[in-house]
Amino acid sequence: MKTAYDYIYTIYQEGSFTRAAEKLFITQPALSIALRKIEARIGMPLFERNRRPVQLTPAGELYLKTIKKMHGLENDLDREVQELRDFQTGTLTLGGSHYLLSYQIPDLLTAYVQKYPKIHLQLIEEASDTLLTLLEKDELDLTFR
Repeated sequence: MKTAYDYIYTIYQEGSFTRAAEKLFITQPALSIALRKIEARIGMPLFERNRRPVQLTPAGELYLKTIKKMHGLENDLDREVQELRDFQTGTLTLGGSHYLLSYQIPDLLTAYVQKYPKIHLQLIEEASDTLLTLLEKDELDLTFR
């Protein structure tokens, strides 16, 4: 679903309401109405409509600058989510007893850290009943008994 920001950015890119509407797959009157609503909300026009191609007003320049920042943030978010999906970044919280964490699984944890260096491992050493409570509260991702 396209947003008002997409509409403004497309008008800027195309330099024409008609071409922008075609690219957005909406009618030109619908695009004009959406833009007028935004301009009414901020109290200033975003485009000089009497010039061809349409030009940004100073308020439009500020608006476009912010839209570009938002696109950058969206790209950063998409990349970070993909890294989480691919197990490249994030935190994994493990719980276990002192004996288990100190003597039984250190080699496994070392191998995991070598394979996934950007994953932060957080270890919590507690008694079994406490570990189960933490797991139920979603304060642990995994526990060993």
